[in-house]
Amino acid sequence: MTLRTYPRLVPGRRFDQLVDYACVALHSEISTISVSEPHWNRFIAVHGLPDALVETGGYVIEQSICGHVAAMGKPLEISDGHVHPLVSRSATVREVGIVSYLGHPLHAPDGRSIGAISVCNTRRRDWTEADHHTLSLLARLTDRAILRVLSADSPA
Repeated sequence: MTLRTYPRLVPGRRFDQLVDYACVALHSEISTISVSEPHWNRFIAVHGLPDALVETGGYVIEQSICGHVAAMGKPLEISDGHVHPLVSRSATVREVGIVSYLGHPLHAPDGRSIGAISVCNTRRRDWTEADHHTLSLLARLTDRAILRVLSADSPA
């Protein structure tokens, strides 16, 4: 099952506000909320990415850092993507210029990891425990927003 099954889980204001806040609260250039589908990591909300990338709607799953978070089901912290073995060859690092990344998983109502909320920068950054705490809170708020959207899709 992919999230395309849920037509209401699309870009919108409720998710845009979360990525805007993530950038402000975590002093980051970029923030995304994305969901992972079998071969594609789809953007639900974006702040700070180049328009050309946003217009594509996402990344092939193999090139997506957020896809790793969804697959692992746990937070991922990268201080320097140029030397991190998981992403150093990724288009996200090479072409977009993402250097530091912090992502936390998002969940379906049944608890499955389905995506990520992330913040990124084009410079090296050491993430703090407070950064993790803040993004964890935003992930829980995003999970609640996803639940509301998916509950609205359920037959009465």
